[in-house]
Amino acid sequence: MKSISILLTSLVIFFSVSAQAETANREQLLRFANAVGMYDQIEEQKVALNQQGAQAAQQYAQQIAASTPGLPEQFEKDLSDEMAVYMSNISTLIDTDFAVNTYLNLISKKLTMTDVEKLTEFYESNLGKKYTQSNKEVMGPWTVTFMGDFDKKLLVHLQTFTSNLMAKASSYSSGR
Repeated sequence: MKSISILLTSLVIFFSVSAQAETANREQLLRFANAVGMYDQIEEQKVALNQQGAQAAQQYAQQIAASTPGLPEQFEKDLSDEMAVYMSNISTLIDTDFAVNTYLNLISKKLTMTDVEKLTEFYESNLGKKYTQSNKEVMGPWTVTFMGDFDKKLLVHLQTFTSNLMAKASSYSSGR
């Protein structure tokens, strides 16, 4: 009976220490997320998605208006009201806590707590802060340049694909 009591006491101590270590890990991971600017990055993505969403919604609205001639003036008011509702809901589609927690759960499987501590120290240092800020500043122009280059290459690739398909399609009709 005494050995069971010692075993149970040992298990309680082990699990309470493990729970404290888990909490410390979680706190360290959240500190890391703050240090690397995850929350700011997600908020910036929400702004970008709002802009993209507004453009897409406006295009759909224009398509609806163009495909439905003779809409009354009330449609413009309805469109304006619907756009306001649509835009107010876009940024709520991204759950910041969910995004951060998902990332932290994934990264915690790849990095040791020592790795996370060292990275956090770096990102909290002057150089780390400078890097984070500089990285934010170059990501917009980098994305524009990268996507512009990709779009050009994709267009050529798509034209080749279309030409090849058209050639094959016409070869079937010429055999009739």
